[in-house]
Amino acid sequence: SVAVLAPVGLPIINGIVGATQITLIRQQVASVIWSCRNSGGGAGQARLRITFSPVTLPSGVQGALVTIPGFSTVPLLLAFGTVAPLLVSSVYTVTLAMLDDTNVVLGTYQFVLSILEN
Repeated sequence: SVAVLAPVGLPIINGIVGATQITLIRQQVASVIWSCRNSGGGAGQARLRITFSPVTLPSGVQGALVTIPGFSTVPLLLAFGTVAPLLVSSVYTVTLAMLDDTNVVLGTYQFVLSILEN
């Protein structure tokens, strides 16, 4: 059978369910966990992708590829840091996208990320 993957509930961002805004110090790492459910009864894969607006930061922002057995829920953990030159603070709109292994978007979520200098 074909796997049908879907994100479950809201993502957990730095320990906050459905956070709409987080603040980091430059080079600090934030975690994003978004559970994904397989409703198709077969094996499936899902991953997270992050994009930053208005500036895309040149850092690793790809989520781990996770195999999901039938009907189980697996947390996807994503860590990202900032390496772009910053002024006193920078504010970004971050878009999370949950994709299946064929790059079909299963769900999206946006939050505001403020990055401060040490």
